[in-house]
Amino acid sequence: PFENTMTWSHTNITNDEAPETIQLRLFNNNDEILKEVTLSGVQTEYKFTNLIPATNYSVFLSVSNVDGTRSFDETIPFTTKTSEPSISSVSLIRTDIEEFIISLKFDYLGAASINRIVIAFRPINSADDEKYIHNANLSNGDSILEYFIEVDIDDRDYAGKELEFKIIVTNSDEINTSSKWIKETTEPLVSPSQASFISITTDSVTLVIQLPTLGTPPILDVSFTFTSTSHTHTHNVSGSYGIGDHIRVTVGGGRRGVDLKGGNRYMVTARARNFVGWSRFSNTTGFITMSHVPLPSSAPAEESLPIWAIILSGVIPCIAFIILAITTILFVCLIKKYQTRTKGYSLTTGSDLQADKNKLDHSPGESRRVKKYFSYDAPLKPRAPTTDPL
Repeated sequence: PFENTMTWSHTNITNDEAPETIQLRLFNNNDEILKEVTLSGVQTEYKFTNLIPATNYSVFLSVSNVDGTRSFDETIPFTTKTSEPSISSVSLIRTDIEEFIISLKFDYLGAASINRIVIAFRPINSADDEKYIHNANLSNGDSILEYFIEVDIDDRDYAGKELEFKIIVTNSDEINTSSKWIKETTEPLVSPSQASFISITTDSVTLVIQLPTLGTPPILDVSFTFTSTSHTHTHNVSGSYGIGDHIRVTVGGGRRGVDLKGGNRYMVTARARNFVGWSRFSNTTGFITMSHVPLPSSAPAEESLPIWAIILSGVIPCIAFIILAITTILFVCLIKKYQTRTKGYSLTTGSDLQADKNKLDHSPGESRRVKKYFSYDAPLKPRAPTTDPL
């Protein structure tokens, strides 16, 4: 804070005339009393503090003793010096991949003289030229002790880099000062969420996780660890992600770095990294890849038959059955005919057969004749009677 020290002395007085008390009054430019103090008569100086820079003040002094009070005929004017801009603290907090909240504090009460605040940034330990992202013109009448601003660097090339900032402050007399390069404030990340599975095949898995919800963005890397009883694989994903983002990842399936086996159980954990470092691992969850089921080599896949083949496959057996039945009937008839001839009788069908020259009609449409055969050993000698049916 600005201050001013008043001094005075006593001249041409005796011990009897020495003042017993001294009064001081401080006035502003509008003749308003800002402060009034009473001092011992032996004091010869007093310091006014918490004054505003580049401001007109005046002081009225009076002394008193046993003989009375005496004062100067006029007030004593003075003007405080112009302040040189001074910044007591700067806070730089990244709230998103490209967004920052910047807080400035000034260490004097004369901040009303600050007319302009400029903010520049660049990557840490970089030879790149600085870039300006904020240029604020302030009113001379504002009394500013703290200044907050949310800025967006609006440059994706810088989103994944750790940045430092410089604050440039200018007062009403065009006197400016710059802060040192100040590194952004970073906080560690909490753990990501447990993985959830979207699809699982014989050699791949698709999963989704939510990135840490607390910590300083951007999130630069995410690492997945897949562990089975026989082997362990790690899969890394790089980029610039925000706090609480959801990411979907597919691993395996011939992709480089992860070789999942069919029918195996895998346990999955994940962690994330920002500028501070790696977070802790997420809670563990598991999945089982599908098993391989190959088709037998001796059993090719069946093909559908055309309609004509299906019809023939039913008709041909029927035809074969009919032919077999007819053949069987004919064969049986021939056997019976042969047996009948050998016993002396013949059963035939005809229209003009005769037996003993007598005509026998059995039905209107068909005549049956029985012809008796005789032995030629003895003419006209009949054979012995038989009981076999005709």
